[in-house]
Amino acid sequence: ISTELLTNTVNAYYFAGDIGQAVLACRRALLVDSGNRAARDNLAAIRATLPIREPGGGPAASLKRSLLFWHHGLSIDGRLYAGLIAFSAAWSALAAGLWRRRPYRPIAVILGLVAIALLGSVAVDTLAADAGRDAVLITETLGRRGNHESYTPSHTLPLPPGTELTILQRRERDGQCWLQARLLDNSETWLAADHTALLHP
Repeated sequence: ISTELLTNTVNAYYFAGDIGQAVLACRRALLVDSGNRAARDNLAAIRATLPIREPGGGPAASLKRSLLFWHHGLSIDGRLYAGLIAFSAAWSALAAGLWRRRPYRPIAVILGLVAIALLGSVAVDTLAADAGRDAVLITETLGRRGNHESYTPSHTLPLPPGTELTILQRRERDGQCWLQARLLDNSETWLAADHTALLHP
């Protein structure tokens, strides 16, 4: 799937007023290319208009994002290729260090650390992108404290389209599939599955 196509889809849905599908397209674009700046900026802008948001984190979170700019700014493929190149270069420098310790061994250590950081970053993103558990609310619904409409609401207001969630478990009741989900603000709710769309259909 082309990330450019998905990014254009985001704009089309957003200007048509379909926030749920716009957020879904953003998340799918970032699954294909986590370094897609347009999709990331669009998602941040849409999230700012929704009531359920990620905890701020304060100065520590800002410092972390600044230090890990390469993790957020490079695509998975870019980090993978750079990590493999650094890994190969580290072994080459280590081999050269068998004949001449300096400067090859220190260079091998530095390149090895770079390779570990880049490849570890790829692994983290790959594990985090659990398509079977991540979903987006497509239509407005009232979250519940249990898997039935008889349960009291989990939130004061209905959850709007575009609300992002991680599915914790599924349960069938009276012929309907219910999802227990964790939202961006770490609160939990139950909602009917037919209001949601998985990141990977």
